Amino acid sequence: MAYQKKATKGVAIVRWDEKFAAAAKAAKEKYKNVGGGVQTVKFAANRITYQGADVPDGRMNVIVLGDCFLHAYYAGNTYDPEDIQPPVCYALSEFLEDMAPHAECQEAQSSTCAECGHNQFGSAATGRGKACQNVVRIAVIAASDAEDGDTVRTAEIVQAKIPVTSVKNWAAYVKGLDGRPPWSVVTAIAALPEKNYYRLEFKLVETIDDNDLLTALEARTGEKVQEYLQQPYAPPTEKPAKVAKPVAVRSNAKFAAKPAAGRGAVKR
Repeated sequence: MAYQKKATKGVAIVRWDEKFAAAAKAAKEKYKNVGGGVQTVKFAANRITYQGADVPDGRMNVIVLGDCFLHAYYAGNTYDPEDIQPPVCYALSEFLEDMAPHAECQEAQSSTCAECGHNQFGSAATGRGKACQNVVRIAVIAASDAEDGDTVRTAEIVQAKIPVTSVKNWAAYVKGLDGRPPWSVVTAIAALPEKNYYRLEFKLVETIDDNDLLTALEARTGEKVQEYLQQPYAPPTEKPAKVAKPVAVRSNAKFAAKPAAGRGAVKR
């Protein structure tokens, strides 16, 4: 199996099955009620971009180090790609039951998200959804940056946002990892067309069983990742002057999926 290494004589064997069980239980627990100055990956139908360049084939292979819930209420603001403003009220937390307006948000709408009227189904201006967007932020590293423990320890962590229409897909994927936390596997993410929007698809590529890799990956999870994921939005800014958009389209292969070899394994 990929990422597997024989035990070295005289080196204590870490019981990863026990660590996996505890971490996977915590990951599932977060989603029991579930039916954004940082580098980010952006999604669109059949397209994934990083640093303004396309990831080949619109698919990316990553290792997800952590995630957090994000609730964002924009009031009457409409989305303008040339004048992106922060939500009026937002909440960030690793656990859904702890969601409450962030201390740095412009105007808290309630003391907790559970009590907020904007966080109730039917509160959206149209349809039966919520006026407050319930999404998930994830922190990932490219699978290609996980060659060994040293590369993992220095790999760039990048943030991505799972839209409300794909949160259930992510929750189902996490629950179905068969006793594994997301940081112990390689995950393929694709942005697929869905009517006038897109949906994210998550698939298990392979498990990671190398002791050095797992030790390095586990060390990069936890509080540090949550600090990264829960960074507050920047304050509102004045609308910038319009500038001509670049014409050239570049390609960014950092997160590109590599050809599969064998039963769902990525050939290294």
